[in-house]
Amino acid sequence: MRTVDALRALETATAAQRGLITSAQAARLDIDRTTLSRLTAAGDLTAAGDLTAVRRGVHALPSAATDPHLEARAAWLAGAPALFADERAGSADTPVLSHDSAARIHGIGDLIPHRHTLTTATRKQTRHADVRYVRRPLADDDVATVDGITVTGAARTVGDLAAARTDGGHLAGAVRDALARSLTNTDALAA
Repeated sequence: MRTVDALRALETATAAQRGLITSAQAARLDIDRTTLSRLTAAGDLTAAGDLTAVRRGVHALPSAATDPHLEARAAWLAGAPALFADERAGSADTPVLSHDSAARIHGIGDLIPHRHTLTTATRKQTRHADVRYVRRPLADDDVATVDGITVTGAARTVGDLAAARTDGGHLAGAVRDALARSLTNTDALAA
């Protein structure tokens, strides 16, 4: 595929993913690894290349530089690399961001995740030190979509933080923000 055609296909395909594309998604668009490598810059998102490697198997177009959730979105995409963002909502075994990662995406509390936590119904492992998988089935009402990313809902997120023994001050901040922003209610939090 010609470089200009590949870039055009990538721009169209990455609109819902804020400029991010996985190698597996690019292959689905008939963009081979050689073309992907040729388009990838060796530096950061401000480099002269058309794509930048964000993490193994995930590349960013220059438009991704403005995404405030770039790293979390890249980790989420890498969890099911062949699926595009719009295909993930209906898939039961697709990992969703959870715990402090979901709190950050929801904008509740002041937790800063050191690792991206993803919950999945099936066992999943990774070699990435900044990603942790939790195996647990989620009900449909436990999952929400925020800024195009599937995450645990606010009540489930608070519940996960409590189960993970998050300190009281951080947990209280997440509860306060979730209620203040009407993301959940006291009955859901109590359950």
